[in-house]
Amino acid sequence: MLTVLPRQIHFLLADSVREELGGKLTVIGLYTGGEVILQGAMPADVPKGYERMALPGLTILAVCEDGEGQFQLEFELYDPSDRPLGKSAPTQVVKAKNAPQNLIFPLVPFLVPRFGRYRFELRLNNRKYEYSFTVRHSDPHASAPSPQIPSKTKARTSPSRKRAVKVK
Repeated sequence: MLTVLPRQIHFLLADSVREELGGKLTVIGLYTGGEVILQGAMPADVPKGYERMALPGLTILAVCEDGEGQFQLEFELYDPSDRPLGKSAPTQVVKAKNAPQNLIFPLVPFLVPRFGRYRFELRLNNRKYEYSFTVRHSDPHASAPSPQIPSKTKARTSPSRKRAVKVK
């Protein structure tokens, strides 16, 4: 099988992305401009084991329009200090010629050790594609009760291929 890596991958950031029947995607809470602005009061009391703030989740959608073949996919997420927050196990993805491939990466919960620029590094056969986004707060001096923290993290590719994602 011929392998041609995508020249470019388009990234979107949202609260959630869900694949519907027929390959259509439902995107909920799209963050335009690559910036997540947390509003309202910040958590004052974080549960034990979660000394950092956590969002219920963020989802990165990667769309490959060109390329074809079988790829080994891996990704890693870095915090604003360029420390790794989590990474995936290698997974095989098959991309058909002349058909877009949607790669959906739910990061649940999304831990926010600090505000600033986060970097998402996607590797297909060791070729890097990077996406970065900023997390900031509109009022850093406010405080509020701690949020509930979900306990599952996973990633999906379309159509319906699933793989586990480990986030520290």
